[in-house]
Amino acid sequence: MIVRDQIEQDQEDFYQRILADPYFASIFVSAEHKGVTQSEIDQALSVLNPRGGKVGAAVLVLMATLVGDSPNAPGPRSKVRIDVQVIDHPNINLSPDGTGKSCSQIAEQVRMLNHLFRNGNGTVFTFAAQQPVKLADGQTCFVVSFERLAGDSPIPKVANIVANPSSGAFSQTITLTCATAGASIYYTTDGSYPSSLNPAATKYLAPFSLDEAATLRAAAECVGCRQSDVTRASFT
Repeated sequence: MIVRDQIEQDQEDFYQRILADPYFASIFVSAEHKGVTQSEIDQALSVLNPRGGKVGAAVLVLMATLVGDSPNAPGPRSKVRIDVQVIDHPNINLSPDGTGKSCSQIAEQVRMLNHLFRNGNGTVFTFAAQQPVKLADGQTCFVVSFERLAGDSPIPKVANIVANPSSGAFSQTITLTCATAGASIYYTTDGSYPSSLNPAATKYLAPFSLDEAATLRAAAECVGCRQSDVTRASFT
């Protein structure tokens, strides 16, 4: 059994939906994640189509892309974009051996089939754009795009560290605190990133003072949470 994440499933659903529609029975249909090669597409456009034998046109469902929609929202919220590439070789496609369906006609069918498509994940795909794309001489191409809203469940983040004091003389006592219970605080004074995996980082156990002027960087970690943001404090 293949376990897919939701975005991979979106692409697979688009591919299977187009594949199952009778309009596309004589058209070569594939998906980028199937490992389709350029030579297979070229064959479908000119000499051999394993689906129905007709040549001159091909439909390729591209890998999904994720575009930020509301970057400041928890999660954050984004848009999943599915692009479907429709290619034809008009001289071959409209010949007796061709599909008899032009690139623009096929693209229109792709648009109508998948606009307002609900694939069971609680969201709906809507038509976003249809654009011509320049390919090799003798070929025409449209990319038909669809989008749905998506949102990731926010992962709890460790509270930011409070350094007291946050500046001043290096010889004074420095206290680091974090409001997240069970969090471990790590700090550096060499400018490197403070984390448990950094050999230059020191785990905070008790208030301390510095031996010389330095910029303190500190962050906190806790199992099951994202690391806190980095707190910076300068001591001269």
